[in-house]
Amino acid sequence: MTMKGQRQVKWTDELVIAKIKELDAQGGVNLESVRRTDNRLLMAARHRFGSWETAVQAAGLSYDSARLTPPPKWTKEMILKEVLEVIKTHGEDFRGITRINKSLYTAAQTHFGSWLKAVEAAKEFGNTGALPTMKFFTLKVSFGKEEEVTQAIQIRAKAHRGVKLGKIISTPKLRGYIFIEGMDENELIHLCDGIRHARGIIGQAAIEEVQKFLVPDVASDELKEGDLVDVVKGDMKGEVGRIKRLGPGPDEVAIELVNAIIPLTVNVKMDQLKRSAMES
Repeated sequence: MTMKGQRQVKWTDELVIAKIKELDAQGGVNLESVRRTDNRLLMAARHRFGSWETAVQAAGLSYDSARLTPPPKWTKEMILKEVLEVIKTHGEDFRGITRINKSLYTAAQTHFGSWLKAVEAAKEFGNTGALPTMKFFTLKVSFGKEEEVTQAIQIRAKAHRGVKLGKIISTPKLRGYIFIEGMDENELIHLCDGIRHARGIIGQAAIEEVQKFLVPDVASDELKEGDLVDVVKGDMKGEVGRIKRLGPGPDEVAIELVNAIIPLTVNVKMDQLKRSAMES
């Protein structure tokens, strides 16, 4: 498959070698330079000879001048463009990528979790021209078990290196749910499957929905009597209260818990509080 306006080239071993010698005569066969200026030759060389190094040596040249120094600093866009070239040349079901371009394979695993996921992302990139981005998904959990499930997901994600996981947001302002940032809903469903108190992904969450539950930190000197606050740290984490008075200590306040069956006032450290979203 060729781009519109490009002539179809029937690559042979002899043609690849001739093109490499032409490049050498023009100033060099550095791998990074070839990748930028004649990627079709690079792909043909890897296809015919197994690697760019072998093709250069077959042309009777020293590979020292073609060696890539320093190694490429892969970006997502670079990876997707290279993967698209592989798809065009070999098809999306090609399984010999480690033989022709191990560096690309490693970069795809690092940035996308696996070669197959990079292929899917490249196809979408080819259709839309936009780089894939993470999205927030809502996970339903048992009431009061938000923090426990969050920690379990973080532990499991470390064991599943192929899973691309972003932020996990658990907030006392939304009980029974947590937000998970990821690339793929099915991937997150599989990741959370079997975790105790996780009740299942119920769909994608709009960023506006997530943001309304995030309240910026409030300096302690901005809190005053009568303010409604969330307890975000310590033994009382998850409770909502109203400040009754400042003190007794310089960094403490007394709050009355609004959800208590009977009126209950407790002393809490200032740094354990945030102004409640329910106040706005």
